[in-house]
Amino acid sequence: MLISLCFIRYSQITKSRGREVERVRISLSFRALFQKLEGQYYLYRYKTLDEGIWKNRAMFSAGLLRKPFFAAWWEIEKDQRVYSPEFIEALEATQPIEVKASVLGGNDGAA
Repeated sequence: MLISLCFIRYSQITKSRGREVERVRISLSFRALFQKLEGQYYLYRYKTLDEGIWKNRAMFSAGLLRKPFFAAWWEIEKDQRVYSPEFIEALEATQPIEVKASVLGGNDGAA
């Protein structure tokens, strides 16, 4: 739900050309989401989180990062050194699933 709402809002902002504060807010929302995912990766790694739960979330996230907007966002995030190299490697090595357009507010994520 958060992904869909942020993406819809980002699409609206992009079309109106402006509102840098909103773009920053959305980027930070995605950062929070992926930091939570990183925490879950370490819970999985230390055998506290079920493997099935981790794999489902990792495959969805890997699929999300194949979309143009999210791929560009991820490249910027990696340069910021926000995430551990181990998490980045694990996520990028994950076989993605196709993320349905409905998750992205009805389009393919190519804002």
